[in-house]
Amino acid sequence: MTNAFAALSELCHWDHPYRKVALNNFYRKWKQNPEVIDSWFTAQALARQENTLAEVQALTKHPDFTLHNPNRTRSLLGSFCKNNLRHFHNATGAGYQLCSDNVLKLDSINPQMSSLLLRSFAHWKHYDNNRKSHMKGQLEKIKETPTLSRDVREIVEKLL
Repeated sequence: MTNAFAALSELCHWDHPYRKVALNNFYRKWKQNPEVIDSWFTAQALARQENTLAEVQALTKHPDFTLHNPNRTRSLLGSFCKNNLRHFHNATGAGYQLCSDNVLKLDSINPQMSSLLLRSFAHWKHYDNNRKSHMKGQLEKIKETPTLSRDVREIVEKLL
């Protein structure tokens, strides 16, 4: 499994016809092992392909993805927001929106996990004006949500 996963992780970065086949085959073989499937989500979240953001958005609707599972949330969204800097910091702001939308969804389920995901915005003031503006907009959207948990409200107020 280790060798197969290493190959799959590398293949995730390439637009190759076998990529989807390999992802589906790996999933079918290992779907009974939650830790391996967490890694399967992470490999896709870290991909360098142009359509990674769209794929991560689609994976949030995968039958095995749930915000109720902290490990699964960390594997997909945490990996994307904290470790896929190219796509999280996409100049359109779409990566920030994906993160903030899920921070808000997750807040009522697991405020601690939501506040950890929110920390992906921690250095927003250090980016160029375009990205800074997008990040600040998402932070303000979160702050304006009336039902925020104390955990998330504390973090967002500190960040702003």
